[in-house]
Amino acid sequence: MTDALFLIGDIIMLTALAGAAVFAASYVAFFNWRSTSAGRSLLYFVLALIAWASQSVLARLNPDYMGREWVRIVVYVFIAATVWRLVATLWRSWGRPFEVTPRKPRPPSASRMPK
Repeated sequence: MTDALFLIGDIIMLTALAGAAVFAASYVAFFNWRSTSAGRSLLYFVLALIAWASQSVLARLNPDYMGREWVRIVVYVFIAATVWRLVATLWRSWGRPFEVTPRKPRPPSASRMPK
């Protein structure tokens, strides 16, 4: 039974990793994520999620990979810094009206969205 649970957990982790990677790639490619502090924070948070999920998958595939302790520390520092940046962004935004930097519209022929 525990092997089946480990397999289910691995599949869920890989699904989360793939979804986060697709989100990050789409967000960077098709959206003006740099225009607001919240947009930048969201991207950094998703990148931290990707780093954590990648480290978890790597540890599951090979529990004794070289440099595991250092990789864990770097990933956890990245996550902590990202979460605190998200908190700071939230606190700075309180009491201010929401601002969006408008993008210049592109002609339909120049769209980068897949058809």
